[in-house]
Amino acid sequence: MSDFNRAAVIQGNQIKRELEEFPTVPAMVNGQDDPLTTQNLAASNEVRKAGPGGIHAINLMNNPEAMAATENWMNLFGQSNQGMEFNQAKMIQAQDAALVNETNQMRGA
Repeated sequence: MSDFNRAAVIQGNQIKRELEEFPTVPAMVNGQDDPLTTQNLAASNEVRKAGPGGIHAINLMNNPEAMAATENWMNLFGQSNQGMEFNQAKMIQAQDAALVNETNQMRGA
């Protein structure tokens, strides 16, 4: 006979299946689990902002070397498979927008 309790094994297998369906990835700090932080990460991250007043945008406008490096990266990215897919999607969006504008002009809207 087995030393295992049949009900405990069934329950354990059920719990295992549930955990596999909804895996959790805890944060680690110094090798220890860290619960999710309660601070507002968006408010505390002042390093990079979007928009015309953003640090990166201002750096691009004022630093020709940063602009050249960014243009070089964009050129290399455009030659990659992912870059080609990105550019193709952007062209399709632009064509769709042009078609909508043309249709609206024809309708007098």
